[in-house]
Amino acid sequence: MVVTVWTEHLYGKDRPPSVAVDFDGTIAEFSDGWQGPTHFGEVNESTRWVMQQLADNGWVIIIWTTRVDSQSLRNYLRTNGVPFDYINENPSYPLEDEILVGLRKIPADVYWDDRAVRFDGYKEKECMLKTILNFKPWELRDDPNPHPRHTKKNETPPDNTSDI
Repeated sequence: MVVTVWTEHLYGKDRPPSVAVDFDGTIAEFSDGWQGPTHFGEVNESTRWVMQQLADNGWVIIIWTTRVDSQSLRNYLRTNGVPFDYINENPSYPLEDEILVGLRKIPADVYWDDRAVRFDGYKEKECMLKTILNFKPWELRDDPNPHPRHTKKNETPPDNTSDI
């Protein structure tokens, strides 16, 4: 099992690593926007593949979404082969910890979201503001797949997991 040093330092070795994965725009395409609680975009095969690699290596997979945990959401995930352990919860963190009581943010080691801006802690304040003001989710960018390793739709990414 892959557990990073910082995860062990913060939470100990008795808990598997976890990733909270956003649903709309990360797992499922969201270029058409909100169409209702039972409408789901096409599954992002690259995301599904990465989630499967993490699941195969002992990671707890949490679907982190503003959607309600519904049977139609669970059916979508299962039908499309998207691995998950929980939806909008992570029981592997003890809820009796003072810092976790009453929080709506799901505890996880990694948050994977199409609408996130990475905080690196050292940027100039003007640079941080510019990054936020100019932010666009990937599906609205001029080049939604700027990385040369991104795969074509429905193409399985290469197996480069020898380091996992």
